Amino acid sequence: MRTDVTKAIDFERVIASAYYNRGNAHVKQRDLRAALVDYSKAIELDPTFAAAYYNRANAYARQSDHPAALADYSKAIELDPTLAAAYYNRGNSYARLKDYPAALADYSKAIELDRGDALPAYNMACTYALQNNIRQACHWLRHAGKLDRKYVAMVRTDSDFETICEVPELQSLLKEFEGPLKNV
Repeated sequence: MRTDVTKAIDFERVIASAYYNRGNAHVKQRDLRAALVDYSKAIELDPTFAAAYYNRANAYARQSDHPAALADYSKAIELDPTLAAAYYNRGNSYARLKDYPAALADYSKAIELDRGDALPAYNMACTYALQNNIRQACHWLRHAGKLDRKYVAMVRTDSDFETICEVPELQSLLKEFEGPLKNV
């Protein structure tokens, strides 16, 4: 037989889900401030709600509050270490803060957890390009391109590749997929 305390805890989880869902609706309406309030309330009611931490982190990141986003992505990962998207997005926040080693580590973990997702591989390429590591940038761009060719085409307009766009190794890689790169 379930106790009243257990029923109360279950009820709080239901209420937490309602706040979480309303937070998602606020995001769709582009009301990030209201979304943050609702995600925070969901977390208050259920501190083990990994998805609420993850979505609150995304809202913080969209507001360019990367330190707050990092804290919530880290908590989401602590609660659910298989959440590949949390590693990927935490990597994006680290990259925005120019902590490239941390970004690369998180992209790598995202790839390990979801080998079919080209986006973390592409962001690995971007991060290496920003550091002028041509060999690694090309390696990860090739990897992303094998999963989804559109990522190779994105190099044409991605400013992360500006400093290496004329490098023969990159030009050769682009020819493999679609032809030479014009100036970014």
